[in-house]
Amino acid sequence: MSSNNSSNKSIAVIAFGGNALLKRGEELSMENQQKNAATAAAAVAKLTSLNHGMQLCLTHGNGPQVGLLAQLDESGTLDMLDAETQGQIGYLLETELSNELQGSNIDVVAMLTQVIVDPKDPAFQHPTKPIGRWYPKDEAQCLAAEKGWSIAQDGDKWRRVVASPEPKAIVESHAIEILLKAGVIVIACDADAVYDPEQWPEKKVPLPSPISCADIEKRTFASGSMGPKMKAACWFVTESGGKAAVGNIEDVVDILKGKAGTVIIANTEEK
Repeated sequence: MSSNNSSNKSIAVIAFGGNALLKRGEELSMENQQKNAATAAAAVAKLTSLNHGMQLCLTHGNGPQVGLLAQLDESGTLDMLDAETQGQIGYLLETELSNELQGSNIDVVAMLTQVIVDPKDPAFQHPTKPIGRWYPKDEAQCLAAEKGWSIAQDGDKWRRVVASPEPKAIVESHAIEILLKAGVIVIACDADAVYDPEQWPEKKVPLPSPISCADIEKRTFASGSMGPKMKAACWFVTESGGKAAVGNIEDVVDILKGKAGTVIIANTEEK
């Protein structure tokens, strides 16, 4: 997402978790996705009106969406189904953002990307990424036996889990350039902050903010949900020298100001 005079602007990367567009407990419907995409677009549009002098790059997860597609088309491979969700979610976000930004000189473009992974990655033998619907334990076990799924607990429910190997590269070189030049990354999810994993899901106790990567590494987060987000955030701040934050998309302006969400920094000296 950029204006016509954006060559010297810094870039903020906003990463939507799949649950930011289909919240826990909501029916997996297109109507709900469109409603949540509209809410997200309105929040992102606020950033453009503040004229912070930055371009915006949006990325998204797809756990609920790809799981639903996998149930509808059991012959589809996950890479093809992932591509379908990229088109679906990209279209929703592009449409809602374009509606919010009518009359501005900001262009909104959805891009499909491909990620290279190591076929020998041990993650293929130990699935951890939850996708699709939430089930009571008994129902999840029956589906696992019937369909050959791997399942794992996710909060107080159970879900299908699939392999989530570590990305080695993005095929589209310009996408890599965007990530390397970014100065801020915001991970938007269905929670208002990062909760203490030792007390979740019984209690929602936010971690202190800002919090350093060293402090984050002392904690064990769920491998298929918040764990990869924390790993990505720490990688980003360590490699780029920027800051990362996790929170609800509706709070995105306050998140960038450090007034909401959980801000992740490289070390405690930055506080």
